[in-house]
Amino acid sequence: MTAPQTSRQGAIKAAQANERARLLARLHVIAAKAKLDTDAYRDILQEYTRSDQSTGVRSAVDLDLKTLRVVVAKFAALEARQAGKKPRGVHRPSGGSPDPKEWAWINAAPEDKRPLLRKIYACCSAIGVGQSYAEGVARRQSGGEEKRLQWLTYAELHKLAAALNRTSTYRKTRTPGSSQ
Repeated sequence: MTAPQTSRQGAIKAAQANERARLLARLHVIAAKAKLDTDAYRDILQEYTRSDQSTGVRSAVDLDLKTLRVVVAKFAALEARQAGKKPRGVHRPSGGSPDPKEWAWINAAPEDKRPLLRKIYACCSAIGVGQSYAEGVARRQSGGEEKRLQWLTYAELHKLAAALNRTSTYRKTRTPGSSQ
């Protein structure tokens, strides 16, 4: 081999090592965000790497670069599903009404919370967003703490309904092309 070939191969190996380190770090960040304990993380990893010939690996360090890319993509999709988001690259239409099936659980909610939950649903319908938008507003109101509508107290629901109502009113009064 000549010196330029050796140098190029060394650069390729270094780039692959960098990518591998970046992917391993991303995988561990996703697992931490999902609040997976070690056993749950390793079980999911083993399930994602299982094939007809092998039982899968329980450590990401044992993965080759190609498999590591696939596993990171699967973990990212899992993270997105848990957060109520769609994975990157998936089209999400803007506007329109939220899916009524997404809100069917309201009828099973405690009776004292149902009117506020219905108000929240009405506001979300008016501005054309889904339940995940309302949960995002609740998360921002609580300082970043993960909030599901089902877990909110009456006072938190009241605060959320008021914020969504203001947003709905604001969007109704704004007309396209106005210079406000």
